[in-house]
Amino acid sequence: MIAAGAEHSMIVTISGTVYSWGKNSYGQLGLGDVNNSYFPRQVFSSTLDKLINKVNSFKIRLLRSLIIKFISCGNDHSVVLTEDGGVFSFGQGRFGQLGHGSFNNELLPRKVMELMGTAVSQIACGARHTLALIPSRERLYSFGLGGSGQLGREAVENVNIPQIIYGPWVQPSGQPKRINRQHSSSGSSYIEENVALYTIGAGGNSSFATIRNLDKSNERLDFRTFYIFRSVLTLTPSIIIQIMSIDVDEMVDQVLLESLETIFQSTSCINASFLTDDHFNCSSKKHGIDLKAWNSEVFLPLSLCPRESIKNLIHDSIVNTLIPQLMSSPPDVEALRIYLILPLYKEMQNNPVIFRDLHYTFAERFLSLDKNPQRVIEKWLSMSNEEYFRNIVNIFKLALLESLKFEENKNYRTGSISKIAATFLLILRILNRVNSEKQNCIIPDEDFYMNEISEHFDLQSSYIFWLLNKHQTSTTTNHVCNFPFIFDAAAKTTLLEVDQGFQMHSAQQRATFQYWFNPGFGEPEAYSFLNLVVDRNNLVQTTLAIVNQLSPVDLKKPLRVKFTDEEAEDAGGVKKEFFLLLIREITDPKYGMFKKYDDGVIWFSSSCFEEPSMFLLIGVICGLAIYNFTIINIAFPLPLYKKLLGSEVGSLADFSSLSPTTATNFERMLQYKTSQEMEDLFLNFTLTEEVFGVNRVVELKPNGENIDVTLENRQEYINLYVDYILNKSVATQYDAFHKGFHKVCGGRVLDLFHAKELMALVVGNENYDWDELEKNTLYKSGYKKDSPTVIDFWSVFHQLSLDDKKKFLPTFFNWYRSNTHCWNEGC
Repeated sequence: MIAAGAEHSMIVTISGTVYSWGKNSYGQLGLGDVNNSYFPRQVFSSTLDKLINKVNSFKIRLLRSLIIKFISCGNDHSVVLTEDGGVFSFGQGRFGQLGHGSFNNELLPRKVMELMGTAVSQIACGARHTLALIPSRERLYSFGLGGSGQLGREAVENVNIPQIIYGPWVQPSGQPKRINRQHSSSGSSYIEENVALYTIGAGGNSSFATIRNLDKSNERLDFRTFYIFRSVLTLTPSIIIQIMSIDVDEMVDQVLLESLETIFQSTSCINASFLTDDHFNCSSKKHGIDLKAWNSEVFLPLSLCPRESIKNLIHDSIVNTLIPQLMSSPPDVEALRIYLILPLYKEMQNNPVIFRDLHYTFAERFLSLDKNPQRVIEKWLSMSNEEYFRNIVNIFKLALLESLKFEENKNYRTGSISKIAATFLLILRILNRVNSEKQNCIIPDEDFYMNEISEHFDLQSSYIFWLLNKHQTSTTTNHVCNFPFIFDAAAKTTLLEVDQGFQMHSAQQRATFQYWFNPGFGEPEAYSFLNLVVDRNNLVQTTLAIVNQLSPVDLKKPLRVKFTDEEAEDAGGVKKEFFLLLIREITDPKYGMFKKYDDGVIWFSSSCFEEPSMFLLIGVICGLAIYNFTIINIAFPLPLYKKLLGSEVGSLADFSSLSPTTATNFERMLQYKTSQEMEDLFLNFTLTEEVFGVNRVVELKPNGENIDVTLENRQEYINLYVDYILNKSVATQYDAFHKGFHKVCGGRVLDLFHAKELMALVVGNENYDWDELEKNTLYKSGYKKDSPTVIDFWSVFHQLSLDDKKKFLPTFFNWYRSNTHCWNEGC
C-alpha cells in the first residue's frame, strides 16, 4: 500500500518491507537521520546499522523482525501498524502526535507503549494528530494536536499519550451505548439499536468514524488483513480453476483475459502471487515463494490448458513484456522472486527450441543483475531442493545443446562458441559454483556433465587452440574449454593427456636445443627423458637426492626409471614398481610422517623428525604419477585433493572422511538439548594427541584448558578441533607437499578437475566392473585367455572379497585407469 504526508511518502510491500522518501526534517522517514531522500530508502534496513550508534543499531535489528501491515502519514510524522497489532510512530512530536508521553521528535520508529497489551486493528493520521482503534475493547484512541477538536474530547488541548474518545459507541464504563437515530427520509419514528465502530479515518484537522450494528461488528475492517482493493493484482487458485474450466469451444471472458495479461506482464503481480505464510521480511535467507504451488497449481495446469489462445497470451506476455522489463538493479529483494518462479514455466522446461526468445533473454537479464541482487538469488538457489535445482540445470543444458545444433559444428576443431552458447554456459557456471560451495552438494557434480559435447567439438584440437589463444579477449569467454565442469571424467582425462603431451613435447624440445648447444654431454635421449636411476635398497634417499636437483622443466619430461645394477628396461612396468615401492616406503610408520586414521586413511603427522623436503618429495611423486598416467596406492582422503585445488577444508563432512567415528560423535553432540548432556562429556577447549608414544594436550584457543564446552560454544569447539587436525597442526607438512605436487602437476589443466576426479586420477576409481576387467585384460609371455593358468587365476580372483580384490589391483593391474577409457579398451 501507499501513504503520503505533506511532503513525504511511504510504501509497504506485500511482504512487509517499508520504504520512505521525501522531506525528513523531523525524522518522518524513519531512517535515523534528518536528511531528505530523493529516492525510496528502506526503513528498518540493515544498512542503517553503519550510520547510527550502537544502541539504535540494536533497536533497528529488533525492528527488522517486525511484520508491517499498514502505514499512515501525517504532515510531518508517520505511523506503522504491525501484524500483531503494535503501533510504531516517528517524525515530528511537537504536538504529541507520536503518543510517547513527550513532545520530542523521533528519528527511528518507536513503539507507542500506552497501546501495548492490546491489538490495534486500525490507525489513521491527520495533519498533526493520530487515531488508533482497539476492537476488542470497542475503544478509539486519539493523541496529538487538539486545537480544532480533532481529538474528539471536550478539552480542546494537545495530548501526548493516547486518550479514549467517548462517542456513541462506548460509555466511560466501556459498555456499548444505545442511541436513537431518526430515518427522516422515511418518516419513521426513533429506533434504538446497539452500534459499534466499523472504520476510522483522519485528514487535516478532522477525524472520522463509521459505525455498524453491534451484531455485525465482526465484519469491521482490520487494516492488518489483506484486502484485494488495497493490493496489487495477483494470480489466485480461483483464476486457474476458471481457466481450466473453459471448454474448447467456449467464449473466453474478456475480463479474465485482461487479468491474465496484466498479471503475466507485471513482475509485481507475479512476485506477489502464491507466497508462503511466512513470506514477510523477505531477505537473502528467505524468499517467501511457494515454489511447489507455482509448479503444481499454476504452470502445470496452464501447460495442460486446452485453449491455445490462453497459452499464447501467457507466452507472449512473458517473452515480450515481462522478461524485457527486468532491471539490473531491482528496487527490493522481493523483486528478485521472478528469477526463481520463471524456471518453473513449462515452456522453459520442455521447449528448448525457443531458446532465443525465452531462455536466452532470461539468462541475459540474470547475468546483467548487479552484484548484490545476483548474490541474493544465488543464496536462494543454494537453499533449494534437489528436484528444483536439477530442473534449472537441465533447462540450460538443453538450451545450450539446442543452440549448438544451430551452429552446425562450424567451430568443431577450434572450440569457439557463440554469444548465446556462452551465456547459457555462464549461467551453468554460476549454478555449478553454488552447488560446489554447499557443504553437501545439492546435486552430484556429474549432473553438470554433458557427454554430447564431444559431438559438437573435437576436444583435443579445441584444447590446443584454446592454449594457443587463451590470452585473446574473445577466447577468454567464448570457448568451450573455459567451462570444464560440463566435461565428464573421460573428457577431462583426454584434455589432461593433450596438455601433458603438449608440455612433454615442449620440455623435450628445450632439451634437444640444450643438447645441440652443449654437445658432448651424453646422448640426446638422455636430455629428452626424466631418467631416474635409483637404488632399490636405499630408495627414499636416492630418489630424494635426485629430485632435489631437478628443475621444473626436467619434471615435465616423460619419466623413465632404472634400478641400480638391474638390466630391466622401463617399458612401463619398472616405473609402476618404482611408485609402488616408494609410496610403501615413505608411508611406513618408521618415518612417522603420516598418521593412520579409520579405514586405513592416512593424514600428515603433526609431529615428526623428517624435514619438509620429505613431504615435498611425496608431493612430487604424486604429481609425477598423474603426469605419467600411473595410479598409485596412497590412502589420502578427499580433503587433501580439495586443498590441492585451492578449496578450503574444515567442515565436519571433510573431517568425516578422515575419522568418521569422531565426526559421528560430534554430530551427536550437536543434537544435545540440555546442558547436563554436555557436562557429562567433561570436555574443554583442548585435544590430546600422541607424539612418539607420549600424550600431549593442545589448547584449541588461549586458556582453552579452563574453558568448558557448553551448548552455546560447542560449534566453536568442533570448528577449532577440525581446523586443527586438517589445517593448523600440519600447515608446514602440507605446504611442502603442495609445493612438490604443483611443481609437477600444477597449472591450467588441474583447474579442470573436481576433487573427486583428481583423487581418481591418483588412486583410481573404485567403481569396478570385474567382468569387464577380465574381458579386456591382455596377456604376454605366451599366455592366452583360455590358458589353464589364466582360467584358474580368474576363478580364484572372482571368489575374493571386494576388499581383497581392491588390494590385489595395485600390484598386478596398476596400469588400469578405471575412470577412463583404458578399463574398457584393454590398455
